[in-house]
Amino acid sequence: MYDAMKKLIILVVLSLVGIPLQVTGQEKNTGRSERHDNTHYIGMAAGFSTGYGISYRYFPNKIGIQLTTTPYISNEAYSTSSLGATMLIELQKINWFRFYLYFGNHYMLNRDYEYEEVWNEENEYYEYIQGDLTNFHRWIAGIGPGFEFLLGEKFSFNLMFGFRSDWAIQEQYYIKFSGETAFYYRF
Repeated sequence: MYDAMKKLIILVVLSLVGIPLQVTGQEKNTGRSERHDNTHYIGMAAGFSTGYGISYRYFPNKIGIQLTTTPYISNEAYSTSSLGATMLIELQKINWFRFYLYFGNHYMLNRDYEYEEVWNEENEYYEYIQGDLTNFHRWIAGIGPGFEFLLGEKFSFNLMFGFRSDWAIQEQYYIKFSGETAFYYRF
């Protein structure tokens, strides 16, 4: 399992390095506002369906992508990993503002002990008995509108909200409201 996670992390890092190298030779689209010429973003993001942690966004024209990750893997007790991949579709932009739709995908891996709840008849309370160290997998998908606010020439603040659906092995499927946010340096 750890070998697969290491390979996935290496693939994400190589992708983040490869995307800027591929697009540096392309000409800029002259139809864009000067405030939107920065197509690469790096920063921090947090969201139910987009993932949380370090984030890279590439938004050159009407369609963009956002990759977000927080790898934390340990053989010891609790650890968690987050990997998000989000598609962005621009609907409207003005000089300092962009309105878009997002479709987020977030895979989470949590490693923790299972606990069994046992009724103690003598003392009349529940006891929790620690079990084995277990991997809990979860996939969250979300869709909704997003708003990007440009803060000067090099920074942006993003808010997204909508609906998400959550699938987990130990839980039932459900649909809930979703909220996402991000802060980026643009280059």
